[in-house]
Amino acid sequence: MSEKYTILVEAVLNKANIQSQLSGMKSTAKITVNNSDMEKRNRLIDQYNNKLELLQIRNKKAFESSEVQQNADNLKNLIKTYDGTTAAKYKLQNASEKLTNSVANFNEGIKNVNKNGLSLNDMFGIAAKKMLIWAVATEALYGSLKKLDEGVQFIKDLNKALTDIQIVTGQTKEEVAGLATQYNSMARDMGATTLQISEGTLTFIRQGKSAEESAILVKNSMIISKLAAIDSAQASEYLTSVMNGYKLSAEDTTRVIDSMVAVDNAAATSVKELAEAMQRTSNIAQMAGVPIQDLISYIGTVSSVTRKSAESIGESFCDLLYY
Repeated sequence: MSEKYTILVEAVLNKANIQSQLSGMKSTAKITVNNSDMEKRNRLIDQYNNKLELLQIRNKKAFESSEVQQNADNLKNLIKTYDGTTAAKYKLQNASEKLTNSVANFNEGIKNVNKNGLSLNDMFGIAAKKMLIWAVATEALYGSLKKLDEGVQFIKDLNKALTDIQIVTGQTKEEVAGLATQYNSMARDMGATTLQISEGTLTFIRQGKSAEESAILVKNSMIISKLAAIDSAQASEYLTSVMNGYKLSAEDTTRVIDSMVAVDNAAATSVKELAEAMQRTSNIAQMAGVPIQDLISYIGTVSSVTRKSAESIGESFCDLLYY
């Protein structure tokens, strides 16, 4: 494979014709991969190979399980085909988390009795009578608990999130229990926890979004969280700023995420940098009549060419568009 090298240039923008200059930058910017990208890819491959080998050494019995072995084979295939893109990195991370969770589910240590002589299943039974977790308690927790004391705190946090949702929406306990099952299913698909999905949903419900809109928004915020390697709360804040700035519907944010991922994969920038810069400039850009797809391209181009911080790029666009 022939190597490519990145040429960095300094762009000087004239306020008088900023629109045409940015359009030109968008059409002429070339995206390349340098040696450091190859080194990062190889380091990441080594990291996941080492993690997989360590899991196998420490959990030989677990790897006799067909489910664990299937997850391991999936991770091996993704490692072999990893091409350095953000989308491939997200798939690797998701597959690794699923493998780790399946190993944890298998291990008998998670079912050991606690200091009071109660098994984890016993504790789930007691918690289910007092909290809004019921049938999903065991399913929600086994995928994320590493120690018993973490499990107790997890139950409390999840119960609080579900109780808050019940209060805000006015739903019954049975209806919220049904939502918990849906959140658990979404968490599995996203490589997240039921608690993260519940807290994210509550954030959007408090903004006045419907249950259907909140489901779309929390899914998109989790995608940002995974791709940008930031916590779900920060991802929700980024998404809310962009959505409010451009007065987007929940469905529109899906197309915005797709565009951000496409620019992430094509340019020397990242979803995190795009989201942070857009958070600072989306409102001004909308009032200036700049389409959101163009704004994403402009920010991606400037970020790729100048490699300035996302904060600096966002503030610069605000100044240029405001005046």
